[in-house]
Amino acid sequence: MNTKKRPLFKMQHSSIDKTWHAWFLKLPRNAKRSIMVLSDVVMLNVALWSAFALRFSEWWPERYLTDAWTLFVLTPIAGVAIFIKLGLYLAVVRFMSVRLLSSVASGVALLIVADFLYVWLTGVFLPRSIPLIFGLAAWLYVGGSRLLVRSYYHWLIIKNQSVIKVLIYGAGSAGSQLVHSLNQGEEYRVKGFIDDDASIVGSSLAG
Repeated sequence: MNTKKRPLFKMQHSSIDKTWHAWFLKLPRNAKRSIMVLSDVVMLNVALWSAFALRFSEWWPERYLTDAWTLFVLTPIAGVAIFIKLGLYLAVVRFMSVRLLSSVASGVALLIVADFLYVWLTGVFLPRSIPLIFGLAAWLYVGGSRLLVRSYYHWLIIKNQSVIKVLIYGAGSAGSQLVHSLNQGEEYRVKGFIDDDASIVGSSLAG
């Protein structure tokens, strides 16, 4: 029996070695966190612009954007500070679960409150619906970008090493926990469930 441990991520002898994918994966953790911060700054500003565009049904509502230009400076700063406080930049993206969306939602909710307070204190004209639309857009953009990076990482894993495809017997709570655990690793990929309960045949569990 061969007990030699397989490497978690095998890059050698792969065509991906000569692409930017390898460069990205080999970046130090601090560099990846800096990229994440920069991404959040961009996403928060895009979310704020989306809120104005959707509220006024214009691609570029210049008059309203000019009046609220300070929000495009202060909102990303406040957002990054809140996310740091919540520890969003400490999490390893490839191991993130859908629960991260709740953490992002908490940070965005605090950011909405901060925007309301700023508008109230400064008297900047801003329809009350703007922070709410912004909150939804920011939650989708910031949370979605993290899930996208996680999916990209796992796609690279599957692309560059032989993954063992497995079926799980039992589609109950234990099976659900098992599929989550296996999908966090790089060696196995769950393709489906087997269960003797005919009433759940054809249902979907954990994707």
